[in-house]
Amino acid sequence: MRHRWNFSMTRATLKGAFQSPILKEWLPVAMVATAGACLSIILFLYSYNAEQNRLLTKFEITAQQPVLAVNKLIETDLSAVQSIVAFYESSEHVTRQEFKRFASSILSWHNGIQALEWLPNVLANERYSFEQDAELDGLSEFRITELADDGRLVPASWRPEYYPVYYVEPISGNKGAFGFDVMSEPTRRAALFHSRKSGKMTISDPIDLVQKSKGEFGVLVMAPVFRQGRAFEKMTQQDKQLSGFVLAVLQIPDLITAATSRWLETPEFGDVFVFANLGNKGQKLVFIRQVTENTLPDSAGAISGPFASYQIEVANLSWQIVVKPPAKWPTTGDLWLPWSLLFCSLGLTAIASMVYRMRQCGVMQLRRLAASLQDKNKHLEEVSKLLARYLPRQLWEFVLKGKGDRLIGAKRKRLTIFFGDIIGFTHLSHQLQPDDLSFILNDFFSEMSAVGLRHGATLDKYVGDAVVMFFGDPTSDGVRHDAVTCVNMAIEMQHRMIKLRKKWQELGYLEPIHMRIGIHSGTCDVGNFGCNERMSYTIVGSQVNIAARIEKLGLPDRVTITDDTFKLVHQRFQCAPLDEVQLKGVGREVQLYSVIAG
Repeated sequence: MRHRWNFSMTRATLKGAFQSPILKEWLPVAMVATAGACLSIILFLYSYNAEQNRLLTKFEITAQQPVLAVNKLIETDLSAVQSIVAFYESSEHVTRQEFKRFASSILSWHNGIQALEWLPNVLANERYSFEQDAELDGLSEFRITELADDGRLVPASWRPEYYPVYYVEPISGNKGAFGFDVMSEPTRRAALFHSRKSGKMTISDPIDLVQKSKGEFGVLVMAPVFRQGRAFEKMTQQDKQLSGFVLAVLQIPDLITAATSRWLETPEFGDVFVFANLGNKGQKLVFIRQVTENTLPDSAGAISGPFASYQIEVANLSWQIVVKPPAKWPTTGDLWLPWSLLFCSLGLTAIASMVYRMRQCGVMQLRRLAASLQDKNKHLEEVSKLLARYLPRQLWEFVLKGKGDRLIGAKRKRLTIFFGDIIGFTHLSHQLQPDDLSFILNDFFSEMSAVGLRHGATLDKYVGDAVVMFFGDPTSDGVRHDAVTCVNMAIEMQHRMIKLRKKWQELGYLEPIHMRIGIHSGTCDVGNFGCNERMSYTIVGSQVNIAARIEKLGLPDRVTITDDTFKLVHQRFQCAPLDEVQLKGVGREVQLYSVIAG
């Protein structure tokens, strides 16, 4: 029960909160703003991602240029090596000076080649004589050497054949390479065997160069030279004709820098990594241009963030070059479009929320005005109902319809005038108590007024016990029709009096009460009469006096009409003539009639 009570209280609290006028007022605005903000963020993220992809694609296209330059430079260097091979194969013997001139001309055009070397084939039994000939050729203390475990050059151990460095250009910076036997080092030996077996140019895996002390990586390009200028199908014949190898030393940093300096020196590029693909051995980082201080990756897969990756395949060489954009890439200026869309969409959201809020305020203002008008209309209806008790219905309707100005002043019209009162009212007023008299009189006026309004009569006034009505203004169906309607009304009133007498007798008023009616038709002045402070819509004139006087001469429980009314209704009602009477102020005798039936 306790948990249920708490839940009910929470639910009631939430229900009260959602019914809060402030929440109802601001919740739609908040929903519009939230929806707009969410759509703005979604649009921003989508455009941001699309713009990043576009910039990355653009960067990949830009980064492809230095990569192509590296590939082209390697191919050019290989062509240079091939030209030396052709030089050897077209010559019976190439001297040291001839090699120097030819190689120097090539090196002047190929900055990526560190050294060009000639590696003759020296059999084990020819080693001593070969070393002696080298000293005679100008190489003092020439020996065929190899690298010891501690990195020193030592005389080469015995092996069936040697491929020592005999010619090298340039000599400056490469003296340490003279006499070094390429067969003594596994990576160089593997490249040499591959080239000798295939009879084609071969590029070694990355190695530490003998000429360098900084441990920089390089590659060796080995091209076999045959005595008859061609390779043989059988390995034995090919070995017999193999005179040596042309070797080009490519310094990887120098090679890549020479090929890419015009691009990499611009701020469009960041870190550059070059990995040598070593097959089953994985990858080896052979070049790096590092702008940031990140940890060196051991493979291309370890590089994070945006980058462009390309493969270079030349001869048997396989490199993967990874180029990264600058550290602060992309900049805010590069991503102006998504940020502009974000701010514009947020601005539109704010404008939409403001417009919605203004519209909401306008709607709420209209609702308040409508409620105020409704209250005023309700008040006016109450006032109208109250005024309707004091004004004729037709006049009241005219005023509400805005036609009240038509009733200002007076006009002369032909009307049918009705007078009706209670016979012996003066005597009755002395016999009854005030409350009883008020009840009888108000009940009489209510019933007669109801009959009159139902027939469309204009209720003029109550004078003592008499009720005055007329037909013909402010609305009229025609003089004859107005007179017929008035007589019909009078007959219905007399019939209604029968029921009223019975009702009053049942309530204890034993003395019977009767009514007499007088009707006259004539031209009257009708309109507003009075002063600015109080006006009264009524009828005046001698014709009104005639109707009042004949009512006094009428028979009880009957309807008495004048000859003027008789002329208008005689075709509809059976009337019995009464005496002609001379009325004061009237220059003729007036014939009276009693309506018998209609």
